[in-house]
Amino acid sequence: PKDSATVVVRPEHAKLVKGKGDLSGTVANVVYFGTDTHIHVQLDSGEAFTVRQQNTRTAGCGFEVGDAVGISIGNDAAQVLRD
Repeated sequence: PKDSATVVVRPEHAKLVKGKGDLSGTVANVVYFGTDTHIHVQLDSGEAFTVRQQNTRTAGCGFEVGDAVGISIGNDAAQVLRD
């Protein structure tokens, strides 16, 4: 098909990893929101992506600005929208 489409993923359905993932990039910002932390990633392709992680009592999110990261997305987490 020659039609274009947009793929969307809710931020809580993506997982940030220190190794390879489905997408790769660099942590641009880490924002603490009480129960959650939003990690903003500048993808190698140029787009921005936000991953939301639930906070725990025992540890921070484990990522800092400048870290090279991968983003893993489960097959059931992505939705395709036709443009």
